[in-house]
This record gives sequence, structure tokens and C-alpha cells, in this order.
Amino acid sequence: METTPSRTINEALIKKISQGSDLEEIISLNFHAKSSTLERIERIEGLEKLINLEELNLSYNLISRIEGLETLTRLRELNLADNNIRKIENFEKLTALEVLNLNGNLIYEIPTVSFSFVFFKFYGGFTKDFSSI
Repeated sequence: METTPSRTINEALIKKISQGSDLEEIISLNFHAKSSTLERIERIEGLEKLINLEELNLSYNLISRIEGLETLTRLRELNLADNNIRKIENFEKLTALEVLNLNGNLIYEIPTVSFSFVFFKFYGGFTKDFSSI
């Protein structure tokens, strides 16, 4: 059986996707990997210098753990749809987060802590509005 190669996020890949932008100036990144010809990301890492990032799309990858986002304090929108994530964790420092998409993951554990984000998608498109919590 042939497997899809995987990649890690590094400065060269970020510059390639952002067309050479300075890392500190990037506000949106798209690592969407639905096409089977693309290398899929297994771990969230290498984003430390993206201090102004507001939107991050990591959908259709092979990510199993939500990590490596703690420096993205301006992140408003995070798309982690269709990965291998089972647990919602490590959102404490993402105080600007408004939209989190976890659709298509097998989430089995949702913490009982309060969330700063307003919309939360998972399980086949179910949307939970947290604005009243």
C-alpha cells in the first residue's frame, strides 16, 4: 500500500506558501492538503515567528495533536478539519480565537474549561455557538 509522504512546517515552506513574505507580516496561511499528491503535515510546529497570523488552515492533514500554537496570540480563525485529532487541548493562549473548525476529526474529549472562541465545528458539520457561555 502506498502512503502519502509527510512534511513538517519550516521557514522555507512558510515562505513558499506565502510567496516570500516576511514571517512577521503574514496574517493568513493555507496548508490545506486535500489533494493526495501533496505532502501532509503530521505536527504543528515552526510557527513561532508568525506573530501577526490571524487565519490558519491546516485541514486535510495528518495532525493528531493540537500543539505548537501558543505564540499565535492574534489567531482568530483555525481550521483543523479532517485530521486525526481526538482531544481538544492547548487553547489557553489563543485568546483572540473566534472560529475553530474540527469537522471530520474523531473528538472524544472536550475539556470543561471556558473557550474564548465563538463558533466551533466538529462531527459532520455540527456547529456549537459558545458566545453565550
